[in-house]
Amino acid sequence: MSVVLREKPIDQKRVSLYLDIYHNKKRSYEFLNIHIPNKRLSTEDKEKKEVAEKIRSQREYELLVQENGLVDKKKSQADVIVFLEKLSKDGKNSTSYLRVLSRLKEYCEEESLTFNDLNYDWLMSFQKWLQSYLKHNSVAYIMNAFKTAMSRSIEQKIIKHNPLNEIPKSQRLRNKATKRTHIELKELQILVNTTTKNVHPQVKQAYLLSAFCGMRWSDIFPLKWTDISTKQIGSKETWVINFQQEKTEDIEYLPLSEQAVTILKERKKQAKELKDKSPFVFPALVGKNPKYKQGNYAWARKNLKRWAEQAEINKNLTFHTGRHTFATMSLDQGIDLYTVSKLLGHRDIKTTTVYAKVSDQRKYDAVSKIPTLTLSAKKSKKK
Repeated sequence: MSVVLREKPIDQKRVSLYLDIYHNKKRSYEFLNIHIPNKRLSTEDKEKKEVAEKIRSQREYELLVQENGLVDKKKSQADVIVFLEKLSKDGKNSTSYLRVLSRLKEYCEEESLTFNDLNYDWLMSFQKWLQSYLKHNSVAYIMNAFKTAMSRSIEQKIIKHNPLNEIPKSQRLRNKATKRTHIELKELQILVNTTTKNVHPQVKQAYLLSAFCGMRWSDIFPLKWTDISTKQIGSKETWVINFQQEKTEDIEYLPLSEQAVTILKERKKQAKELKDKSPFVFPALVGKNPKYKQGNYAWARKNLKRWAEQAEINKNLTFHTGRHTFATMSLDQGIDLYTVSKLLGHRDIKTTTVYAKVSDQRKYDAVSKIPTLTLSAKKSKKK
């Protein structure tokens, strides 16, 4: 392996500097677009040649790192914020990385943060700062997403070891079990019957669809009409949604209930009446910039809050409560846990078990089936 700085004559007075690279039994050339005189060099020309030599040295270093499977120490001096910004744009776990990025920018303010800075003391200080104003599970989520991001940096050979592993297991935060809010069927009916003001109809339709099919916000707002089709299941033609889950990246097809189909038919009728030719089922949720990965989320949340207030439903109405509602409703109707897990797109059935704890109705239905005894025995008559 060799990287040699060479000169190629341009004319009688000037030469062009280039690199003659020999690596893996192959020769290649890299022209640097640096031209200098072929005889006497001025101070400026000498500086140009020094720049060319630095480039040669850098290329040689890069090849050595690559050839020996080493970690580039210069890369570890790179800016973590810049790395996360690039990572959040590649589509994989982008929502998680954006949350980490937002907190890091807030914590670091204007100061730079390199990979070399991520030691135990810095990480524990950052975690403690998060705990000062965020709930336990939110902090656990951010730290876990941060750890995943650092694993990506290992894949890119920026660092060799994950700095988050320096935190002892006893000090790592784990999610605490929480009561998951869901909306009862009678409350959904109240929401539907409530005449609202300043609540966009597409927000209502999208929320109800979530409650009757279990889709996340990240999967429902970018939903397109082309994602909806029919599929022969048994002897019946069924409406299904084909989509790639934003969270798990799995390709799913989701059979739709009659209620979900009715909601979509109503939305399609409205789009036709308004001559709305958008490819999106809920264009209002997408917002003005279809490339924005969060969609019009903050606006939708405000609409849901107004809807709950006007319907006098004293619960935090979010698209995730819609998903919880679907899970709980399905279990209440006797659908087995494994099937509900697949309908929600969970990879691990353990993730679905949290919903099984919610329903008091299922517990009551179960114990009401237990047979009873006659506890007062009849006395036999003496002869």
